Amino acid sequence: MNIIKYFLLPVMLVSNLYALNPTSVGVLTKIIQTVEYKAVETENWGSAKLGSVVFNGDEVRTGSRSLALLKFLDNSLIRVRENTIVTVYGSKEENKLNKNTFIEKGRVGFEITKQSDEEFKFTTPTGVASIRGTKGFFDVPLDGSMLIFVKEGIVDIESLLGSKATGSVSAGKFAKIDTAGELTIEDAGDEFESQYQAMEKDSVKKIRIKLDNGEEFILEYLD
Repeated sequence: MNIIKYFLLPVMLVSNLYALNPTSVGVLTKIIQTVEYKAVETENWGSAKLGSVVFNGDEVRTGSRSLALLKFLDNSLIRVRENTIVTVYGSKEENKLNKNTFIEKGRVGFEITKQSDEEFKFTTPTGVASIRGTKGFFDVPLDGSMLIFVKEGIVDIESLLGSKATGSVSAGKFAKIDTAGELTIEDAGDEFESQYQAMEKDSVKKIRIKLDNGEEFILEYLD
């Protein structure tokens, strides 16, 4: 029987990444279903593998009912949910590693450790967010507009279009930047809390598939 499933990677591997390459940014610690990876120096996508080291400029994308967990060198974590494309950047300055994740489209949950002298940013087609150490999620639809919900901590946000408005989003609030660059910050209701809880889920369902030749597969996908 063949088993198609997800795996977990020991956290200890993350602490050894600097020994692999000075531009290492993080490692894929969990993969569910269709997760693809494209190195910065290549043009073709390939299947991501558990433990794949992510370097400056590498891209990750997920398919339907799929998930990728990326752990950074500082133990920050992002959850790349289904039908999402991200590019991960990291620039090393002395003993610091400044991180910037570009979300082309899709949904990304984040748990960012407290940043001392380092930067941790998320960029979308319409805005950029500077994270100080917090939890929440992003939603970037196909039109490039942006929504961020902050569960804990505070996020500084700036529009990249129009008047290039700025603001701070504290816990329990959400912000939107539309395609014209207009920034709005409002109190979040129960709907956003429910979305955040769903964003953190990584339970799977299993389907047993039996072929005509008798061979069986177990397919696992996000619940």
